Amino acid sequence: MNSTVEPIALALLPPDIARKLQVTSYIFCGTSAIFIWDAIWNLHADYKLLFKTKIGLPTLVYFISRIGTMVFVIGYTMFSTSPIGNCNKTGFIFSIFYPVGVSGSALLFFFRVRAVFFARKYIVWVFFALWICVFASCMVIPFAGRATNIGPTKYCIETQNKPFGGAAVIVPNVHDTLVFLAISYQLLCLSHAEQHGMINTIRAFVSGSYLPALSKSILHNGQVYYMVTVVGNLLTTIVYYQVGISPDYRDMLVIPNVVLTNIMACYVYRNTKLGLMEDPGTLLSACSRIEIQNNAGEHQVAQRIDLMKIQEGNKVNCPLPCNYSAEIEQMKARINSGR
Repeated sequence: MNSTVEPIALALLPPDIARKLQVTSYIFCGTSAIFIWDAIWNLHADYKLLFKTKIGLPTLVYFISRIGTMVFVIGYTMFSTSPIGNCNKTGFIFSIFYPVGVSGSALLFFFRVRAVFFARKYIVWVFFALWICVFASCMVIPFAGRATNIGPTKYCIETQNKPFGGAAVIVPNVHDTLVFLAISYQLLCLSHAEQHGMINTIRAFVSGSYLPALSKSILHNGQVYYMVTVVGNLLTTIVYYQVGISPDYRDMLVIPNVVLTNIMACYVYRNTKLGLMEDPGTLLSACSRIEIQNNAGEHQVAQRIDLMKIQEGNKVNCPLPCNYSAEIEQMKARINSGR
């Protein structure tokens, strides 16, 4: 694969468009290299997810999102740098993998919401509806752009990006923001930080103070994911809607944004899945207030309980009735499996 567009093809374009196209091709090549490096770096972790853990829906979504992102990123890099010919059709095929990668990343984070709010089914359904909106908005990408050959060559250039394509960035941005705020609010409730005043509540929100180990892990991972995706989506949206920028240049940040979002979403999932599997004692040594739901459908709040450090083969030392302990074990299983 050529690292840049062939100079003969660039010579057929106006100088400003040729320069922007070459810069974009550099960015796409660098982004593809980052994604490939991340995939190679995490091969061992992916092997453990695939062969050392129970494969459930979240794990399948994890690998589907990785594959979808890889095909989209590498495909569009080839589209921008190689003489592939039949540009409009090829670009359409590659863009089909955009909703696979982006909505897959969002679905991984939805599984975390479902684990945290498992006792509040209406909240889970609201966020599932939000995820459906994410998937639907991403489906417009294959229809938002047009491409053509550069003169008589087989190199390609995008000639049109319709405004509604920005929905594929804005809707995931809204989804990620609401997911982060919802999980942060729930974890702050578990931390009892409100008992220590407003300043300490804000400190808990930013740094995770007063949070038990498991809750703090979820909050901090969510903060990293939120920061990367929201900032990336915001910058991509601003560039996409800049009227003075050529259509090809507007897509400059789409590929890096998709890659960063997928890398962070998969990092969070791997951290939780493999962390709970390999060192459950460290993550589950915590004091938490857990909302549960009894058989009559009434919500109850358990007293603050001590989840003693769990060694392999030992039971949880928990001063709660057996049915409460079972609920706690189910919550741990949901966080681990995404169910």
